[in-house]
Amino acid sequence: MDCVYASQCSGCSLIDVSYEQQKQNKLTEVHSLLSDFYPVDLDNIGFVGFAEAKLRDRVDLSLRLQSGKKVLGLFDKERKQIVDLESCPQMSDALFDWYSEFRKDLPPVDLASIRLRVSPTNKRGVWLDLPNVSVKELLDESNWLESLYSKTPYIEIGQRRKRLIKKEGEWKLGDPKAEDWFETYDLKNDTAIPLLINIGGFSQPGFKANRSIMEIIKKMLADLEIKEALELCAGSGNLSFAIASLGISMTSTELDKNAIQNATQSLENYSTNLNISFSRLNAHRHSPELEGLFDNKDLVVVDPPRSGLKDSLNSLEAIEKKPKYFLYVSCFPKSFKEDCERLIKLGYRIKDLSILDQFAYSSHYELIALLEK
Repeated sequence: MDCVYASQCSGCSLIDVSYEQQKQNKLTEVHSLLSDFYPVDLDNIGFVGFAEAKLRDRVDLSLRLQSGKKVLGLFDKERKQIVDLESCPQMSDALFDWYSEFRKDLPPVDLASIRLRVSPTNKRGVWLDLPNVSVKELLDESNWLESLYSKTPYIEIGQRRKRLIKKEGEWKLGDPKAEDWFETYDLKNDTAIPLLINIGGFSQPGFKANRSIMEIIKKMLADLEIKEALELCAGSGNLSFAIASLGISMTSTELDKNAIQNATQSLENYSTNLNISFSRLNAHRHSPELEGLFDNKDLVVVDPPRSGLKDSLNSLEAIEKKPKYFLYVSCFPKSFKEDCERLIKLGYRIKDLSILDQFAYSSHYELIALLEK
């Protein structure tokens, strides 16, 4: 992958390493992580790669005033300065077009974190994470907001991600409003399912790699007898809809109230007979309620934050009849290793394991594992 900022930018730390070598390094790292407590054949670890990049449909950037000039980009390799990026090969074509347009007129502030998104239908959105004093200055001055609003009406501002609205000729901050910024998939009918999220909300970084995650899961679950599944850390329903489309009844839980509301609304909007029940639950705590949810389930599905599953495995340990299958999607190998080691002590074995390299040219990657009792 060619990039004019390769010698400066920290975004692609492995850009000077051949992609074949990156693949081998990641396979070897996963093998090493697991070999301490579980025998896994290196040749049996799947790998889905994207050497061509252009996978990101959202990007998080830093705006700074450096040497009297406003710059927008990512930190340099020494993590001291922002590299002013005029281009980035990791952005999809649609995202790069939006980024190029946004760069033409940067916010009149000296410090900000900025997220840009494009939707599957090419809507453009921006989240301006600013100090409160800067938010007030923008609202009072308003000329730049007028300019931005002419480019996109989908604007969130501040750490609470308030929605920018114009009321009676004045700019106001209203309650966040979810839109179809992301999509998951009906794996039986091979169609997209719109997902409602906020611009500043969590999602996978891009549509193409997310589709590959679903295809891996579809292959893993093929021909297994699964009727009932419990999902922990469901987010806004990315995995919930896809797995339910295979004819599996999903009990999906998530701590974040906003994410659960969005997932429920997505289900109501998507006219279908998918059997999904969304509810709010802290899956990181051991509780009788969580113990009860494991009951009579054939499959557990998890896609936890970097911290992993924590005490939720205490609830699984406490029940006598454990679900036969455990599907684990992870973005952080260290917590995956810790949780996987506990699951193996509880009587599970690794049936299938794949790396999805959606963070090509960096040390990060996604792990997808199916464990079986």
